[in-house]
Amino acid sequence: MSKSQQKWLNNELIGVNSVLYNGSSETITLINFYKMDNGEMLAFPFCDTTINSLEKYNNDIWTEIQEYKRIPYKNDEIIKFGEGAMGNEGFICVTDKNNTLKWAIFFEDSNPIIDCKICEEKLSLTSSNGQKITVNLKNLLEIKITGM
Repeated sequence: MSKSQQKWLNNELIGVNSVLYNGSSETITLINFYKMDNGEMLAFPFCDTTINSLEKYNNDIWTEIQEYKRIPYKNDEIIKFGEGAMGNEGFICVTDKNNTLKWAIFFEDSNPIIDCKICEEKLSLTSSNGQKITVNLKNLLEIKITGM
């Protein structure tokens, strides 16, 4: 079992702005957000790394999460979302029906994700502070945040 899956089963995710792909390589793409002139923020991926590489420099990369809601998704998958251990954090992820993590996105400054709708291969998320977050399901690094 992968380390990210073990942590997932203990209600933990990597606690930095990132997209985690739970596969054989457990790739993590670290992301920053760039504020546009119109006030929207866009994800700016800046490197791919691994769990081992992150833990080499900081053995405390994991944070507790709390799932708020889940909604069914295609092919027996489930979209789950909620908050991190600090009040300013949120997450969204997809698991299979056996709770195997497929991918997860963690937001350090979104506040808890409290609502999620699926519309034409995009997730429309709402955080507890009114931010609107859009995630493209065909390209998880295409993330837009409004209302900040």
